Amino acid sequence: MLRIKDRESKLINKIKDAIERIDNGTFGICEVCGEEISEKRLMARPMTTLCIKCKIKQEEEEKKRGL
Repeated sequence: MLRIKDRESKLINKIKDAIERIDNGTFGICEVCGEEISEKRLMARPMTTLCIKCKIKQEEEEKKRGL
C-alpha cells in the first residue's frame, strides 16, 4: 500500500510539473538539448521532459553507473 501511495504521489508531482511547463510555454521542449520532443513520444509519455535521444543517452549512462 505504501508503494502505491508513493507512486501516486510521484505521478501527481509529474502532472503538476507538466501543467507548469504548459503554462510557461516549455511543454514539449527537451530539458537537456532544448529540441522539440516528438508528438509521438509525448502521446506515449505526456509528462516526459526529455526527447528520445537524450532519454536513451541518460539510460545508457545510468546503466554504466549501475543504477
